[in-house]
Amino acid sequence: MSDKDKYKYYTKNNNDIPIFSRPWWLDAVSDEGYWDVILYEKNNNIYGSLPFFIKKKNIFKLSILPRLTQKLGPYFADSKFNDNEKIFSHLSKKLPYTNYFDQNCHHTINNQKIFINEGFTVKNMRTCIIEDIKNINEIKNNFSKNRRYDLSKAKENNLNTNFNVNPNLFYEEHVKNLKKRGLKINYSKNFLIRLFDACSENKSGKIIGVYDNSNNYLALCFIVWDDLYAYLIGLTTNSDNLKTGASSLLIFNSINYLIGKTKNFDFEGSMDENIYKFYNSFGTITKNYFKIKRIKPSFMKVFLN
Repeated sequence: MSDKDKYKYYTKNNNDIPIFSRPWWLDAVSDEGYWDVILYEKNNNIYGSLPFFIKKKNIFKLSILPRLTQKLGPYFADSKFNDNEKIFSHLSKKLPYTNYFDQNCHHTINNQKIFINEGFTVKNMRTCIIEDIKNINEIKNNFSKNRRYDLSKAKENNLNTNFNVNPNLFYEEHVKNLKKRGLKINYSKNFLIRLFDACSENKSGKIIGVYDNSNNYLALCFIVWDDLYAYLIGLTTNSDNLKTGASSLLIFNSINYLIGKTKNFDFEGSMDENIYKFYNSFGTITKNYFKIKRIKPSFMKVFLN
């Protein structure tokens, strides 16, 4: 049995594997390349795994994050196990040769030494998380004054929430809102539909939107989740209606929808200070995670940046 087949069986019986590392997710997002996985096994038990995605860019082989995939990196069966450094050494040495390797690790991995020892550069990143999303009233009380004002404003404006937005609408609104800012979308409609369908089939994703009395959508988001965390992987807002309270209502209702489905809400916080401050205003805590990179041979850096 191949490592990939073992991994598919392993993930079916392990609810701690993050959604981005699950085979069905990787199948859905790997249209531009292929994915595989390295395992660390002992006595027929899996103690570590490292899924990866590879695509070609001109003559170069790149191992990067697929689109809309926030994290990959290693998974350790026991995050406090003393042998995790040894496990990652095994995993990294089994990786196929690529000119460029770039992954974001889950924030629960906090020992950067294991990556540095294997020749990876490590950059500290940050994300914003609301932990233990059991009580929506407590969550609301932790919102900043501005976010609570937004909710009042949304009520005054009679805004409504649709919990069953189809991916075609999300894509069209995202394209339209980016165009207003002079930007282009970085994924296709077919890609979004394929990922959305995979999430729906696995009961792990939803597109939610806030609209006004004229049925104009003011803000929409694509959220995905596993047993432990929900992730905000897509958010688009109509820049003509920023003061309606739509974005705050969208986040509030999305978190409320997720209660009972998962335990924590991860905004996938940005290094952009304004975005970070907005996410943080929902009463989040900041968690650091590692971005790990490796370039071979090193002089290729000038061509790959």
